[in-house]
Parts: sequence; structure tokens; C-alpha cells
Amino acid sequence: MKVLILNLPLPEFYQKYQKGNHQLFAEYIESLILTQQIKDIQIIKLSRDIIDRLNNRSIISEIMSYKPDIVCFSSYLWNIDRNIQIASVLKTFGITTITGGPEIQFDNKELLDNRSFDIFVVGEGENIFLQILIKAKNNIESLKEQRVFVNNCPINFNDFIVEYSTLSNQYSFDKLAYIEIERGCPFKCKFCAYGKSRTAITEIDFDKFTKVFDTFLTKNVTEFYLLSPTLNRNKANFRKYLEYIKKTKNNELKIFGELRIELLDDFDINLLKESGFNCIEFGVQTLKEENLTNLNRKSKNSSFKEFSYKLLEAGITPIIDFIVGFPDESYLDLTKTIDYLDEANLLNYCNFYHLQLLHSTDLKEEFINNNYIFQKKSPYFAIKTNKMNFNDIKNVYLYLDKEKDFSYIEEFYFENKEEFYIIKNNDDLQILLETPYYKSCSLILIDNFSYQEILTFFNQFFIKNPEIFHISYIYSTKKIDFSFLQSLNDIFASYKNFYDLYRESINYFSSFSFSKVLNILVKPNIPKKYFETLLDNYSIDFVFFSNEKEIFKKQINLLQKFFDEEEINTFIFAGFEEFDYKFLKRFPEVECLNTR
Repeated sequence: MKVLILNLPLPEFYQKYQKGNHQLFAEYIESLILTQQIKDIQIIKLSRDIIDRLNNRSIISEIMSYKPDIVCFSSYLWNIDRNIQIASVLKTFGITTITGGPEIQFDNKELLDNRSFDIFVVGEGENIFLQILIKAKNNIESLKEQRVFVNNCPINFNDFIVEYSTLSNQYSFDKLAYIEIERGCPFKCKFCAYGKSRTAITEIDFDKFTKVFDTFLTKNVTEFYLLSPTLNRNKANFRKYLEYIKKTKNNELKIFGELRIELLDDFDINLLKESGFNCIEFGVQTLKEENLTNLNRKSKNSSFKEFSYKLLEAGITPIIDFIVGFPDESYLDLTKTIDYLDEANLLNYCNFYHLQLLHSTDLKEEFINNNYIFQKKSPYFAIKTNKMNFNDIKNVYLYLDKEKDFSYIEEFYFENKEEFYIIKNNDDLQILLETPYYKSCSLILIDNFSYQEILTFFNQFFIKNPEIFHISYIYSTKKIDFSFLQSLNDIFASYKNFYDLYRESINYFSSFSFSKVLNILVKPNIPKKYFETLLDNYSIDFVFFSNEKEIFKKQINLLQKFFDEEEINTFIFAGFEEFDYKFLKRFPEVECLNTR
């Protein structure tokens, strides 16, 4: 029986592979099958070239090529929509679909009623999933009738963790390895969904830790993520792990983990430094002590500033997490927090996460009981509490952006030439329409097309691939009609994926998309009024083609001025290798494109 397991990446712009998107569950199941010597079950993992890089249509095609009996999806709030879309197609070919993960909870009734999946696994997945696979070899239909399975037997990952490190190959894409340190959490924060189905905590045996760590070192891993909800919960074991890592005396290693700052002391900070930690993440969540009590966050945050400074002195970057949207916290409370962090010179080390009401959390129940408003679909953002509405929450992010120059809007351009398309004719449009990639980029010479051809194309393109990321640079030797630009911009803004929904808090004007980006390329000498109108309403950059080097050289000072004052970049092609300025962006060298 062939079983394909996949975990689709977090939707965002990234270069070729998404760092850290390992197929961890698949490798755990492989390890269990190996240790338990289970016969006649073949686990299939798709290459990261497929999972990280291809769009839904292409992933479906790749899955079908393996002719699997069962396809299992790890479902998180960021990939559940893609999972549903892919699973619904696979079912039409008679493939059994199974899903588990944090999204699968009894209070997520709409998902449990979704017929794209035949079987749902609630809670910790390894044991129950393996039992399902064993039974499926004989009678898959009875399992489909039951549909929902709950794991009542938490697994001890020590039973297979060494085998996992031996067979794992996910590190080969990013030189990163995951080592699970402990599973389960004694803290019961109201907003957190982690570990709700597990009462006991399982820790990795120290001898197993050393074997796993050493195995990954022999594979030339350079980064380790130590998986634990609170790495320093057990101080004695925490120090043992770090002392062992320290003994490797490998200055190239980078170690990462999440911990509680209030459980640190000076000895621990020095040990973190000596063992290779260059950054540490910890949650403060809120500076209102009464909120901490209500959230069942039994800690004091008064020491976080002191220990953040000590981490910085040790050369360790603190990553400090706050949450925006808690009940009893107002816009004024949050701007005071932001001002405090700014005055303490810690603001640039902070994250501000819009509160998400996760399934099976106490805070979600509190929202329901108090008639607070939150999104019923992923990403489950808080919309209205007793102190803030959605506009207030947006204004917190606007305050960060405009008053503190702290922006969550990301800039990105493509370096992979196979994902970059130069569009000069209708044949080129057809090639782009059939792109297999999850992320792509186009440079469209629109003088070769009617406006309607371009509008029709992008409607078709995004309808066919709603999940994708795409940046389109359009260039014309003439003035572009503004009504056309507005229509094109409206099309780009209409097809949103999770990346857009997750950034809704910073979409202050709701008139553009973050995942489908429209950028207009112009020359610095275009008419002033036309330039100013473009600059006020659209994203624009300059461009110089391969035969325009001499023109470019004469305008370097002007280009630098526009970059400094308006943040306008200049795109170039091959032939400009001798130039190196901050305002320059280089298109992939797919061809030497000359001006027309």
C-alpha cells in the first residue's frame, strides 16, 4: 500500500525553497514503520522541489504520478485551503484522503463536515495514524464510515527519534535539522492551542539526544532547531543539552529555540552564547499585568527588558513576541507599549502578532461567551473586543509604520530565472498561463498587446491559480492609460490567498494585494505630471535595458536621489555587472533584453 504524506509550506514570498518546511511527520511515520517492522506500507515523500515550488495543479499531477492509495495532509491554518483544493481533486480519482494537525479539532465543525477528506485525525497523530494505515490494508471503507479518529495514546518519541535522525534527508535543502526536545506543556495560556490533548510531558532521553545530534552533525547540518514549547522549562536538562552542544566546539553551528525569559539567569545566558545560540525567541505577549492574570499567563514580564539587554551583550538577538487584540487592552495601551519599547531601544527586536482565536482554546470560548467578534475562518483574527475594533487594530500597525518606521510590508524580487517570464507575445502569455510554479514573476512589454488582452489574461491566470504568488512588472514606451492601470490593479487585488488574509491588519487601504503584486517600470525622464500620478497611486521603479548602459551612467546621481527620497529602485539586465549601488535590482539573466 502506497501512502503519500505532505506538508505544504507557509504561504509567503521566499526564494527557491522555504527554509524549515521539513516533512517531519512523514519522516516520523517512516521511522515508526522501520522500528516496528511493519510490512507492505510504503511512505512516499514528495521532493522539496515539488512541495515548496509548485502550484496546486502541478502538485496534483506529481501526486498522481506515484499512484498512491492514500494521501495524508498535515493541516495548519496557513495551508488548509490548499489542502482542501488538492484533496477534492484527488478524491475524484478514487484516492483516499486523510488529514490531521492543529486545524483538526471538534470545534472546527465546518472542516469536519468537509467531504474533501475521507478521514480526520484529532490530536497527536503518530500512533492513531499508523493504526489507520494498518487497518486500511484490509478494510478502508469501514474507516471512511467512522471518519473521525481520536488519539488516546500519546506516543513516546524516544522510541523512534534515533531512527528519524538516521533516515532524515530534509536537512539537505537548508542545512537545518529539527530535534524534538519535549512534547507537552504544563502552562495553560488561554490563547495557546499547543498540547491541549496531552496531559503528560515527554522529554527526550539524554543519550538519545546525543545520538541524534551527532548523527545530524555527520550529515553536515549547520543549524539546529530544538523543538520545545519552553526549552528551559526543565533547567537541569536544558543545561545538559547546551553543555553537550558546547563540547562540539563548532563555531559554525547556529542553534535556535523558544524559551521563557523569566526562567533564565546569567549562567544560562552565558551557556546559550557558548553553545551557539545567535537568537532566542520568547513571548511577552502584553505589558498589562492584569491581562497576564486573565490569560492564565503565570509570569511576570518586568524582567524581560533587563534580560534582553543581557542577551544583546552576549551577542544573542532577542526575538520578543507581543499580541495585538486581547480583551481589556486598548489602542492607547498598545501605543504606550510601543513607545516604551522604542524608548528602551528594543522595538526593532519585537514582533506584534494580531490575535488569532485558535480552535479549542479557552480564549476562543471567552470571545464567544462575551459576544466579541472574530473571524470564523482562517486566520481567525480578533475583530472586536470590549476595548478595540478592527480599525483600532489596524491603527496599531499604522502607528508602528508611520510613527516608528516599523513596517510589516515585505519587498521581494525573483532571483530564480526559471520562475521569471519575459512576455513579448501571446505565445509567452500562454507559457505563463501554464506555469507549474507556486511563485512566479513576469516582465510584460505591454506595447505588444491591447489593454483588454492583458486584463483578460490576468483574470484567467488568477482564476486558474488562486493560491499563487506573482509579481508582474509592466513596461511601456508610452504613457499607460490610467483607467487600464486601475482595472488591472483591481484584478490583482481581487484574488487573495492566505498571505493576503494574514496581512489584512496592515492593508490600510484595502486596494491592493500582497500576493499578486503589480509594479510599473518607467524611465526617469518621463513627464513630471505622469510620473507623480503613478507615484501617488502605484508601485513604480526605473528600468534600463542591456543596450542602455551609457544612458544609465549619466543618470546615476538622479537614480540615487530617487532611491533616497522615494525608495524607487532601478532594475537592470545583463551588461551592468560593473555597477554596484543599493538602488540597483538585477533581473534574472534569462536573456539580454534590449530597449525597443
